[in-house]
Amino acid sequence: MKFSEIYDKKYLFKCLLWIGVVFGLMRVTGGAGFAIVIPMVLYSALARKTESLLFWLLVSVSTLVANPYIVYKGGGFAYMQRGVMVFLGCIMAVNVMSYPLHGAIRPYAWMLCYVLFMVFPSLLGWNPKISFLKLILFTLVYYSYVGVSNQVGVNPQISTRRIRSVMLSLAIVFILGSVALVPFPGLSQMRAEDFINGQADLSGLVSRFMGMSSQPQCLGPLVSVVSVLLLGDLLFSIKKADPLYIVLLCCVPYLVYLTSSRTGMATYIVGQLFLLWVFMNARGIRASWKSKVMTAAMGILSLLVLGAAFVPSVQARAIKFLVKTNSEDAGPVTAERITSSRVALVEESLRNFRKSPLIGNGFQVSKVMKSQKKEGLAILTAPIEKGVWVTAVLEEGGVIGWSIFVFFLIASIAISIKRKAYIGASCLFVFMVSNLGEFSFFSMSYIGGFCWAMVFVGLALDMRKMGDENEKIRRQMEFERMQMEINNMDM
Repeated sequence: MKFSEIYDKKYLFKCLLWIGVVFGLMRVTGGAGFAIVIPMVLYSALARKTESLLFWLLVSVSTLVANPYIVYKGGGFAYMQRGVMVFLGCIMAVNVMSYPLHGAIRPYAWMLCYVLFMVFPSLLGWNPKISFLKLILFTLVYYSYVGVSNQVGVNPQISTRRIRSVMLSLAIVFILGSVALVPFPGLSQMRAEDFINGQADLSGLVSRFMGMSSQPQCLGPLVSVVSVLLLGDLLFSIKKADPLYIVLLCCVPYLVYLTSSRTGMATYIVGQLFLLWVFMNARGIRASWKSKVMTAAMGILSLLVLGAAFVPSVQARAIKFLVKTNSEDAGPVTAERITSSRVALVEESLRNFRKSPLIGNGFQVSKVMKSQKKEGLAILTAPIEKGVWVTAVLEEGGVIGWSIFVFFLIASIAISIKRKAYIGASCLFVFMVSNLGEFSFFSMSYIGGFCWAMVFVGLALDMRKMGDENEKIRRQMEFERMQMEINNMDM
């Protein structure tokens, strides 16, 4: 594949320019500038410009997790953003019901089984009003992703280069943008007033670096999921080293380290290893390309192991990172110290699960919300923190809901790999891993919405890869047929 065929440079620059315009307008207007997205989404949807629709969908989602010191979010932003997502959700829901789904994306539509089941525990749960409104928001946003991704996959007129340009524009903003902010702590570091009443003691924090995201614990998992998307596209679609991809991928571990996010680091490492495992077992990949990739991977891994084993400064930093301390005397690394921040949340989820083990206590609510009353859109952002997804889903949906959701995850990943949707499967897997540190599967108004978007962008790239390969085969067969006809005529 020639360099010029990988992505559309002009379209990439256009996407970056529009992101800059939206973010800039939101800053100077206190968030009201997001209104420019509304007519662009309407035009893209009505004119059936799928590449543009995907771009504006991702821009809308990205504003939720963007750095609040750069991208202001007041001025009715919450109402406009959710209005855009609800509109897209309704349009795409009709699309999903009206058109056949591509085989690669069909398993992801099975999320409806879990959503429908969660109606019953939510009705009998702690706060039905919050649960139902969050169910509606999740369903509409999720199926807007399904619909847009499916359009990308089934429409032969879609430009793969433009879809890749859309993905790269978001990666550049959050990865290279975060690196560019490192010298500017006033913009890249979380401030005291953003903690509890602005009175929290920040001295014990290992890192407040959040780059282009809204907080340190957001940036780590965010760029880790994006890195799997980038590496997957490089390995399965492009199949050659590209300078832009290499630069972006090299920046990710540095950013994760700066955040001191153990969830982000675990997500990054496990995601890369899983992707390499899928790559080595994938069908239709040249042996020479596999050999080059694995040689590079083993070289990098060897350097990391040697550094950790024989370089004292690397060992000391690794220990500080694992136990989250700035102290020179970090002490021993134990499983208890690493998991201590999540143990209490897990135990609380299990206690609540035992009170309603069969059907759980309701979608995206906690016990403290039992008598909570909120007005307007504030009800959709009622915060919850539940630790890891395994116990959180048990608490919310009981054994039945947990079984349905686990079946969805396993089936979606397994079927995607079987149908050669390797990038989407890897993104879903790494998203699942990140939820073992912080439960965000259903938080569509925060990092969960962004990560689901990356899963479906991965599926879109998978489907475009399949379509391009099929078209290449068709053209080859057509060429061979014409050659045979010419030969017969000469005879």
